[in-house]
Amino acid sequence: MRLLSSFHRDPERSLFSSVLWLLICGYFTYHLVQGDRGILAMLRLQSQLHYSENQLVQLRHQRLDMEKHVQLLHPAHIDEDMLDEKARSTLGYAAPNEVMILLPENGDGTRPELSRIQ
Repeated sequence: MRLLSSFHRDPERSLFSSVLWLLICGYFTYHLVQGDRGILAMLRLQSQLHYSENQLVQLRHQRLDMEKHVQLLHPAHIDEDMLDEKARSTLGYAAPNEVMILLPENGDGTRPELSRIQ
């Protein structure tokens, strides 16, 4: 009991314990904000999650478009316009009164789409 009462009465120890508690609180506060699992890391992960979700939506739309194209080329019911378009683009054929504009391929092997001029 005397040890505890002398600890609280000693101003040097009181100052030391206050500084120690302040340093400990500062340490944990810093890691709460800046740490690997801190607030800033959480905000960064939420931003990456939002970007990835947007990218997932875009890829799903692209997949649906590709599935539509595949359905148009299905052997049971081939769409003649789609077959004609694929044959012309693959073989490089054109009618005498048509003008072909060849576009460079993207990095994924596809060509950018052009709207048809009528």
